[in-house]
Amino acid sequence: MGFITLYGFSLLGFLIIYFLAPKVQFLDLVTDGSSWPVQLLVGALFGVAAFFVINVFIQSKFLDDLTHYVYDLAKQLSWLDIFFLSVCAGVGEEILFRVGIQYFLGVWPTAVLFILLHGYFSLSDWRVTLYGLLMTLISGGFGILYLKYGIGSAMFAHFLIDFIILGMLKVRQVKLAG
Repeated sequence: MGFITLYGFSLLGFLIIYFLAPKVQFLDLVTDGSSWPVQLLVGALFGVAAFFVINVFIQSKFLDDLTHYVYDLAKQLSWLDIFFLSVCAGVGEEILFRVGIQYFLGVWPTAVLFILLHGYFSLSDWRVTLYGLLMTLISGGFGILYLKYGIGSAMFAHFLIDFIILGMLKVRQVKLAG
């Protein structure tokens, strides 16, 4: 699944630009922006800050049903798996959504689409929808990072959020088992 996310989503983002905006150079969309050290720093700051906000939901047991599924997933993953999946999601999803889709829809419609496709809006569970609204703000933040600093900042923020959350849940599983 990681390879599909990394390569398939990236390819899809490229194809969207290639066929729907043939005068736009895809490489310009992924190379424009601040220097890589600045992109990584800004992405790190946003990613860590977003994690702390997300963690409030995780620690409060507010979304116990949703996080239980992720706990079970994290328990089965090695640290290398967590790193690999976080890289794949950070790179593949950001190229597809920020570079490919956001070019046409803009920041906020893309953020809503991103969260809809992740299943964080529910007509039957208002708690999941509330979490979805928070995640929409964070996803919109990825879009703003991309516009202001470059795709590297959005990728690194996304990677960090996934890596820290999965890592924290894995550590929590170890503590609960031990």
